[in-house]
Amino acid sequence: MVFSAVNQVPLDKFFVLQLESDTENKPSFRFCLERDDYIPFMKNNVLANWIKNPNSRLPQIETMGYGGILGNERYYSIPYVSGPAGEMKNFINQHAFDLIDQPQFPFGITVFTLRNPKIARLGNINGTFGVSDTHGQTLQTVWELKTKDILYKPHN
Repeated sequence: MVFSAVNQVPLDKFFVLQLESDTENKPSFRFCLERDDYIPFMKNNVLANWIKNPNSRLPQIETMGYGGILGNERYYSIPYVSGPAGEMKNFINQHAFDLIDQPQFPFGITVFTLRNPKIARLGNINGTFGVSDTHGQTLQTVWELKTKDILYKPHN
């Protein structure tokens, strides 16, 4: 097993999120995160897509989320960075989260490269409206998983 230089923690206890911007003027970001700390955070910070309510009299979803309802897609919070619309919370979809949540390669750090940031209307997973609730009123940045790679260091 290979250990990090910091506190002799095994490398498989970490993972890297690399966010690649799709524009020339926006930099890419890389975050090294400790699995035992960050996976529980992600599991507790889940939003859902907010879609047009077919029974609503409103022609579209309003800025406060009225006219919309909870969808069936789930999104997990990742670190803040500047997205296509400025400083926003960032999210990944269920598929990307499931890959991150799996046990990782024991002799290296897994790097998940994310790309194609899109703006999406997200809301709480209960589909409720309330004070301090997120109910489709806030646009968020959602990233797609591009690749999963291993930064490998042979053990001696």
